[in-house]
Amino acid sequence: MSKIFVVIGIVALFFGASVIPTIPAIDTQKSPVGTPIANVWYVDDDGNDYPNPDFNNIQDAVDAASGGDEIRVYAGFYPENVNIDKTLDLIGGYNGTSIIDGGGNGNTVKLSGANSRIEKFTIQNSGDYEEGKVYDAGIHVISSLNTITNNNIIDNLGDGIYISNSAGNEITYNVISNNAYDGIALFSIISGGNTISENTIEDNGNDGIYTFRGHSNFIRENTISGNAENGIHLQRSRLNTIEKNFIGNSDNYGIFFEFLCIANSINRNNISGNINQGLFFKFQCDGNTITLNNFMNNDDVKTAFYTPHVGFLSCFLNGWRENYWDDYEPLIPNWWYLIWGRWGFVPWPNFDLYPVPDPYDWPPD
Repeated sequence: MSKIFVVIGIVALFFGASVIPTIPAIDTQKSPVGTPIANVWYVDDDGNDYPNPDFNNIQDAVDAASGGDEIRVYAGFYPENVNIDKTLDLIGGYNGTSIIDGGGNGNTVKLSGANSRIEKFTIQNSGDYEEGKVYDAGIHVISSLNTITNNNIIDNLGDGIYISNSAGNEITYNVISNNAYDGIALFSIISGGNTISENTIEDNGNDGIYTFRGHSNFIRENTISGNAENGIHLQRSRLNTIEKNFIGNSDNYGIFFEFLCIANSINRNNISGNINQGLFFKFQCDGNTITLNNFMNNDDVKTAFYTPHVGFLSCFLNGWRENYWDDYEPLIPNWWYLIWGRWGFVPWPNFDLYPVPDPYDWPPD
């Protein structure tokens, strides 16, 4: 009899288990103790777009924020100098309607907090040059791994963007124009691995892009036009890549390499309509490669020392290959393109051994 009760108990237990609903498992894994939770802070100068914002000016939000926070700035006019000294995402309103105005003094924005982001602002009216110090800028970057994207950086009294002692920054999709000095200036041997891409850099008062002792930077797919000196100007800079840009209508050279610019790559650019040569090398700029570019409508004055599109002075062993030259008229089909420069006071030739007869359709897909 006892065996019958045992069997009945087992059957009942099995049946009961089959009708009891499954209880979801509880995730007992906890977040690491002390892990910060990023906050979002809201800024509106007049409260019209975002009633009851956290702050009415940007610097107060920066001061209150912790590293890793995001600050959203609504459309408005913000007359202030913003100092970002921690990792932050600073996000403006649609189409640059959040305007930071430096009032003609100092850097409009100074960025010393690494791994930060500045996006969708108009940044204008920085201070200008003072004796014994660098130019003020719309944005002065002195930290690494930052992203500056989709901004209008205009009408500053110094540089548009000034980058010093910084690496791994991405400067993309900005309009950088009408600044009194360089559009972008990049300084120091520490300043390497920066990417400057898909910007419009035009009508600045000196160079479109200027690099001093920069190395391993990428300048690609920009429109660089109408700058008062050179489109791109490198001094003492190595291992940089300049590719797929339009570089034109400069009042001096399209690209100017000066003093010990070594092992740089210039390829797949449209270099057109510059008042002087499209490209000029000066003093010990050696080991550079110039390939697959279009040289068109640059200075049309040919002299005993220089050719219309390019020239060089006391530079050696640069490699020219498969460029298009709009004045290429060989006496013998498929003959070399002759490039004249000087070694000291002595005329000195270089050659593009494989010039192409038709312009490339740059930018490519």
